[in-house]
Amino acid sequence: MYEAADLVILNTQGHRRLVEGAFAEALGKILVIPNGFRERDFDGLDLAAPARGRLSLTFAGSLYPGYDASPLIDRLNEVVDRHPSWRERLSLTFVGKTAPHDHIERARFPAERRGYVPQIDALRELLRSHASVLIVPDRPGAELWVPQKLYTYLRVGRPILCVGRGGEVEQILRDAGGPHLHLSPRADTSVLVEWLEHLDSPAVQGMKNRDDVVRRYDRRAQAGLLAESFNRLVKDGRRG
Repeated sequence: MYEAADLVILNTQGHRRLVEGAFAEALGKILVIPNGFRERDFDGLDLAAPARGRLSLTFAGSLYPGYDASPLIDRLNEVVDRHPSWRERLSLTFVGKTAPHDHIERARFPAERRGYVPQIDALRELLRSHASVLIVPDRPGAELWVPQKLYTYLRVGRPILCVGRGGEVEQILRDAGGPHLHLSPRADTSVLVEWLEHLDSPAVQGMKNRDDVVRRYDRRAQAGLLAESFNRLVKDGRRG
């Protein structure tokens, strides 16, 4: 398959390394185009920072068997167990499909399921929040996975809390340069507490992601990259 292909399109750098390591025929043929975000989804939305007060965290996306909220819930429960005042300072909202055994009910602080909502309403919920939340499963291979919501979160521009295994997600957050936190399974909870303490400050909410990093995930830029690759293939074919 790879030998016959002129172009191999993958959506993460991790998968590119995996394929290149296993199939010599793919070398020099791979183009990585991440899932990205649609800029027009943000037309007319208020991007102003949320009001100070109870800290609001929002997870947008689906939960299902094998991918539940327990890594996040357990970490935040540790925060309120060590520092009971956080029970009154913290709220968590899930927008999207949830499952009967998603462990949200185990939260010892306010946690709400909103269910499916239109895309525009999900974006409004994220923009009203102090931080967007991402969960990466702690299992082999998860370090290669980059959920599409990460690119949307970067465009939303709120701080991002990623709980779980490192890998490509962690690298993308580091490259973005915003006030994000990747909390690995073995990191001490005090790191999360310190991050939460400053989350609603104007300085943190005013920090921006690097524009060049965000724009590389705009699907218009990705379409241009794909068109450029196709044009190059056509030109090379004509020369041949």
